[in-house]
Amino acid sequence: MLKDSEKYMYGVFELDTEHSELIARAEKVMASYQKGEAESEILRLFEYLSAYVLVHFRNEEKLLSEYAYPYLEAHKALHREFKQDVITLQDDIDAHGLTLNSRLKLMHLTSEWIDHHIGVEDNKIATFILNTRKGGN
Repeated sequence: MLKDSEKYMYGVFELDTEHSELIARAEKVMASYQKGEAESEILRLFEYLSAYVLVHFRNEEKLLSEYAYPYLEAHKALHREFKQDVITLQDDIDAHGLTLNSRLKLMHLTSEWIDHHIGVEDNKIATFILNTRKGGN
């Protein structure tokens, strides 16, 4: 599904390395769902992805702080929103199991986050970092 993952690589090693790992984990979640694997396997992979997302957010926020990214607080707010979406989905799954609705939310949340957050928001921060490294900011 994310076969064009190179479009999410921006030339900032710290970000690209983590984005590559996030995409690989997301692809495992999506493949598990598409193959109709057991609920326990899909949830295990979702937890595996979610855990790495938290590591990535922490590292990304630290990097942005080091570069004095002017929109750091807005970017942190996006991270908080995504974490809350994951918590809400997890609560729904805990209460009702992995229903068709929660499976669709899981797939949407995973693909939307990669497409929008990495594809748009992280592209902005990569551009900022690259310009700063070149002495442009």
